[in-house]
Amino acid sequence: MLKKPRKLTQSIVKRLQMAPEAAGCLRITLIDNTHAFIENHQGVLEYTARRVCVRTPQMNVAISGQRLVLERFGREDVVVRGDIRQLQYEMTGEGDLSP
Repeated sequence: MLKKPRKLTQSIVKRLQMAPEAAGCLRITLIDNTHAFIENHQGVLEYTARRVCVRTPQMNVAISGQRLVLERFGREDVVVRGDIRQLQYEMTGEGDLSP
């Protein structure tokens, strides 16, 4: 059901040459294996020293590793610091990721 609005949003972003994150699209930036910056989140679903799961409009993002801490938790972004071993997308069925 959300396929058309998502495709419409992607089309508008592309035509207006906007940065995708300005339209609420997920943006993840990794610095080495020590920091993960997640923009446009909808909250933290799980937080332990070994796993952090963040909800986003398109999917859940799970970060696994050792000594993970939430270095920052803001309205629009989350910063996870630690020994990051894996980043995984967990589809929620609420959107279409095709371009």
